Amino acid sequence: MSTQEYKIKDIEKVVQIKGPIKNVKITRLTAPGENYLSLVFRVDVQTDENGQINNKSLVAKCIPPQNKDFLGINMISMRNEIEWYIDIVPLWDEYFEEYGITESIFPKYYGSRIDNSDNGRPDMDCVLVLENLNPLGYKNEDRYIGFDLNTTKAVLKRISLFHAAPLGMKFVKPEKFKLLKDYIDSCRMADKAFPEEPPPHDESESPSVTPESALIEAIKNIPECAEYVPKLVPFLSKIVTPADWNIEGEEPWSTISHNDCWVNNIMIRVKDGEETLVKLVDFQMCGYKSFASDLVFFLLTSVRNEVLTEHFDELIRYYYDEFVNYLEKFQVNLKLSYEEYLLELKNAAQTSEITHALIFSSIVFGEKGTGVDIAVEEFNPFIHLTKMIQNMSDKQKRKIITIATETTKRNWI
Repeated sequence: MSTQEYKIKDIEKVVQIKGPIKNVKITRLTAPGENYLSLVFRVDVQTDENGQINNKSLVAKCIPPQNKDFLGINMISMRNEIEWYIDIVPLWDEYFEEYGITESIFPKYYGSRIDNSDNGRPDMDCVLVLENLNPLGYKNEDRYIGFDLNTTKAVLKRISLFHAAPLGMKFVKPEKFKLLKDYIDSCRMADKAFPEEPPPHDESESPSVTPESALIEAIKNIPECAEYVPKLVPFLSKIVTPADWNIEGEEPWSTISHNDCWVNNIMIRVKDGEETLVKLVDFQMCGYKSFASDLVFFLLTSVRNEVLTEHFDELIRYYYDEFVNYLEKFQVNLKLSYEEYLLELKNAAQTSEITHALIFSSIVFGEKGTGVDIAVEEFNPFIHLTKMIQNMSDKQKRKIITIATETTKRNWI
């Protein structure tokens, strides 16, 4: 990782911290190719509080300066996440406290700026500042490997809490739920920021090649997938746009959906003899849909292949038990039978998440250290994703084989 220092305009005025700020050092936190909607920096702040020098490590998320064609997406995503931490996390923490839940599943908020003109519209100086979880012992799992069995269960426990809490608000605390739903409805306005069609390819690209068509051709060339091709092609023939992520689910089991629940957006702290702790990050595109959408996507993209092969049904059951326990804790009287639960999973898989996971496998297994540097390069995600699929790695092929095999076993395809 480069040690080059960067600048964030008036960062000292944004950071909410005790004591006058004496020194700020800004460096890149994540490598090119690990983030696409925002630039992520490490911000080391030194303060002087009554003669006591304190050092605090923070994270700042900013809008990529070069991504002109998709600037609307970046700005809306930043606005969504800033509002999440200002308005929704305090609501969530208050709700958890009512029910005796002391563990927060979100990083702490340390300030933000939407714009410099106070008109509420994000501009290029938009920034969100959060605590840096790395010095606290949290880390991302290697996206090439995925979570092991025990860590997967720790994550599923927190995801089930993330899904159950809004249902508790919806059925027991409707005044709190209205605030959540109003936020999600404002996020859905982000549909307008996405182009209805991908921007035109450059002259060197074939306009008929889309990520979906490239993936179909790639899967046809995987011998182990031959028997699954007739079943997979219908899923991949439908072009899924970012706007599809915000289609509302059916009641009664629609809840807050992270919509990007994969290994890079989950941080874990593992200590011998202690329960694994989990933080969820990157709330840029939340939606309102079945809990099953996040669950299916997470399992298909972020769990080790051998764990899925040997423990898929066990993990599905584990989430169900945790989810039902939280519903009871939050005094939700509505009952979810295991058979109804399995139908929710099947519907989410068939409606969107098999396609989502297959396409996204190119991001999960993209070559490390060679991705587009959105700090200095123009970036068209449609072209970039298509090229990644056309240069598919053996790791991605093995993940696709696992997805096809396991979803077929459960009659999801």
